[in-house]
Amino acid sequence: MDRLARSHQPSIDSVLERVSTVLLQTQRKAQCGTLDAASTDKELSELITNLSRIEGSGTNIPEDLIKKSIQSINDLKQNLPNLIPEQDLINRYDQTNPNPHGKGRHQLDIDVNKLQQLMSLGFTVKKIAEDGLLGGKIHPNTLYKLLKEHDLQVRSSYSTITDDQLEEKVAEYNREHPNAGLF
Repeated sequence: MDRLARSHQPSIDSVLERVSTVLLQTQRKAQCGTLDAASTDKELSELITNLSRIEGSGTNIPEDLIKKSIQSINDLKQNLPNLIPEQDLINRYDQTNPNPHGKGRHQLDIDVNKLQQLMSLGFTVKKIAEDGLLGGKIHPNTLYKLLKEHDLQVRSSYSTITDDQLEEKVAEYNREHPNAGLF
C-alpha cells in the first residue's frame, strides 16, 4: 500500500475519537429533543464502517471489544426512532410568522429558549444552524440576528472574566514568559 493510500485511511485514534464525539453528540441531541434520525443514522453507519476497518488490522484493541462496540452502535441505530419525541417529528419550520414589513419571506418561528439551551450545552451557533438542531437547517446569520434582537450574546457563554482581570492575567503571563511570541 503506497503512502498516499495510507494517508487517506483514518488512524485508530481518530476512529475512536470520532466514535466518542458522535455518541456524545447523539446523547446531547436526544436530551435536547433535536435528534435528526437521518443524519444520525448516516453518522452511525460511518462509525460502523470505520470500526469494521480496524477490526482485523492487528491493533492492540481486543477484537471482541470492537465487535461489541459495532453491535452496540447497531442497536442504537435500530432504536433511533424511539429516541425522537413524537412532536419533534413535525417540521417546526412549516410554521412561520408573517413578515411585519409586508415584504419578503415569512419569518421563521425559532424557539429562543431552545437556542439558549443548546448554547449552554456547548454547541456553537454555526453548528446549531448548519446541523438543523432547532428543527431545520438555517443560516448562522439568522441565529446571530435573533440573538441580537433578544439582547443575547454569544460572548456571555465564553467567560465571565472582566477586562481588567484579563489584562492582569495577560500581564502575569508576560512576566512569567518574557520571550513568549518572539521568534
